[in-house]
Amino acid sequence: MKKSLISLIFLFSLPFYPSHIYAATAPVIIDYELPYPGILPDNPIYPLKIIRDKITGFLIGKPLKKAEFDLIKADTRVSAASTLIDQRKSISLAITTLSEAEDYFNEALKKTGEAKAEGVDTREFVKRLVTANQKHEEIAKKIEEKIGTKDKNKLEIVKKRIQALGRELKKIR
Repeated sequence: MKKSLISLIFLFSLPFYPSHIYAATAPVIIDYELPYPGILPDNPIYPLKIIRDKITGFLIGKPLKKAEFDLIKADTRVSAASTLIDQRKSISLAITTLSEAEDYFNEALKKTGEAKAEGVDTREFVKRLVTANQKHEEIAKKIEEKIGTKDKNKLEIVKKRIQALGRELKKIR
């Protein structure tokens, strides 16, 4: 009787247990689709892709269009970094690729600021940037789980940069 009473009390107390404790264990997955990376940085013709991207970016005149282009390039590189890790290729190259993604993301932030200064409505694009930044953080954490301790210091620098860009993004809002 005593055991069943204790079991019953325990059973009824579970639903009232603070939900934030349960949430801390479940990873949050950001609903943001990254593009297919295409040719990866370890491919011999990858430099041609970079040259093409630089020429295309140079030819875009409007700041918001350039920001959109830079975000696509950032997302593509994040996707490439994730693919490199998933395929168990060069960890160092994956971290470098993730860092390059944040270079593009930084440019997207700058161009968004320029567009806003010109009076262009950037609210929808800024929302997209916020979600993209969260996705970049998620991928960096995923990469961190799959690498050894020797590479974590390099990745930590990139993770801090992603967070700093997220703070910078709040200023644009």
